Amino acid sequence: QLGSDGAWQQWLSTDEIEPFQPSNVGVLKTWSPFMHDCFGQPLKRVNAWVNAENKTHGDIVVTHYGLESGVIYKLGRELRQLAAQNLPLQLHLDLLPDITIEQLKKKLQGNKKQSMTNIWRKAGLDTVKINLLREVVAKNLWSDATQMAQQIKHLMISLDGFRPIEEAISCAGGVKQVALSSQLQLQSNPYVFCCGEMLDWDAPTGGYLLTACFATGRAAGQGVYEFLSK
Repeated sequence: QLGSDGAWQQWLSTDEIEPFQPSNVGVLKTWSPFMHDCFGQPLKRVNAWVNAENKTHGDIVVTHYGLESGVIYKLGRELRQLAAQNLPLQLHLDLLPDITIEQLKKKLQGNKKQSMTNIWRKAGLDTVKINLLREVVAKNLWSDATQMAQQIKHLMISLDGFRPIEEAISCAGGVKQVALSSQLQLQSNPYVFCCGEMLDWDAPTGGYLLTACFATGRAAGQGVYEFLSK
């Protein structure tokens, strides 16, 4: 497995380092046995958010431990902020973002000859989304078209935490900005320069991580060159 084990932290004082946390990592959700058949399958083309001002679109994979995908990674920072404030970890989903709530209400009206599952399928829900609704939404609401339309457009899932840092694509935390000069030189030891994920920064996966590592590596290298040239 590639990556540092972080052993270099012992060389710095604790007030120079923001504790490391997993970033770009899956989240935990305890599922009932009812969801087991969905493990490894995606919730396709959903909108997801922690704060309504910052919605993201894509697929989310249901796993034996919870949920995982690039959509989850993008929302990781906001979820960690909730955890830091000891607030409930809540993920919000719009399972059918391409349809309005009014259109959905009409589709969910159905008739007594149709099963609930068939009504939901005709409304546009696949098996994974239907199972998730059955898992999360109280059974007494299933036959209420208005209530279910609201749940489908704004489903709240309570999460239990995060997968361990050993499984994370990247981490948040590291050497604090105040501990460094503008050339990424340690204030406490001018012979040490820091770069990459040693630094206290966070970014979504998808090229941003490598770009930041290359950029800070160049900046630190330039700092070393200028320091040795004095």
